[in-house]
Amino acid sequence: MCVFFACRKIFITFANMNRNMKRLVRNLLIFVCVVVLIDVCYGFVCGYLQDNAKFGGTAKRMYVAKKSTEDIMMFGSSRMMHHYVPRVISDSLGMTCFNAGEDGNCIILAYGYLQMIMKRYVPKLVIYEIFSYDIKEDDKSKYLSLLKPLCDDPDVKELVCSVFPDERFKMLSSLYRYNSIMPLLLAANVGGATEYQNGYEPLSGVMDYESDAPVLHEIKEDTLKLRLIKDFISLCHKHDVPVVFCVSPSYKGYHTDVYDKVQRLCESEGAYFWNYFDCKEIVNDRSLFQDQMHMNDAGARKYTSIVVQRLKDVVLTGGKRKSNQ
Repeated sequence: MCVFFACRKIFITFANMNRNMKRLVRNLLIFVCVVVLIDVCYGFVCGYLQDNAKFGGTAKRMYVAKKSTEDIMMFGSSRMMHHYVPRVISDSLGMTCFNAGEDGNCIILAYGYLQMIMKRYVPKLVIYEIFSYDIKEDDKSKYLSLLKPLCDDPDVKELVCSVFPDERFKMLSSLYRYNSIMPLLLAANVGGATEYQNGYEPLSGVMDYESDAPVLHEIKEDTLKLRLIKDFISLCHKHDVPVVFCVSPSYKGYHTDVYDKVQRLCESEGAYFWNYFDCKEIVNDRSLFQDQMHMNDAGARKYTSIVVQRLKDVVLTGGKRKSNQ
């Protein structure tokens, strides 16, 4: 009834307008309708191209979010993407495995992925490569671009709005969510983009310079990211999925307390935390690295072979965490 009276009032107001005002209102309504139509059509086209992407990072992201079915899912930044070889893990454990690492990203994107995945199926094991991106306070807007196209999912949209409150109304627009990525979507459908090996991208370079141990300066912790790490663990445990947090090797690795907060969080929440940042079998061999922070394919395979021995215990025990792990 209220809607009826509101519409009636609008109609009466419009009827009482002079000719010029009516023309202005009519043109404004036409403009709004055209913009909405363009927005809807643009969203439909971009959504279709995104969901049917066949190449590169877009295809990988859509596979992770909407199609993955692997027993083991792995998340993290570029150090995950370049350091963990799914084939080595699969061959050793007899379980399917996918590397969902994403260059330059952190727990914000990974938690969005995990929420979408858990709606479709429940993996048997989750591995997360932790790095400073996941801990330090920074400009979080740089993580928004990969989350926006996934905001058709209500949980991802709520995650985005909790991290970026100003985005709530912007997310209603497809033109905004897919802003500037049409060329990437077209490339993802016609080819020529990076190919992955179950999500893993091997690096072929070898360090041709000497370097001192990397220095990770004191950082300001981001309480929101730490909360999302806790939520990530909780979501895994809600579905009885064991979760392992790892720190992979760095050239001439060093002892640091940067990860202590995450380690304590893992211990309190019942997750595994394995620190290989200064793994003696790897960190002093320059031939295993492309740069200080990234191992090449040879280093990644050697490291994955070390980690998989401990993963066997996790699988055999059904994910029950021992006090020293």
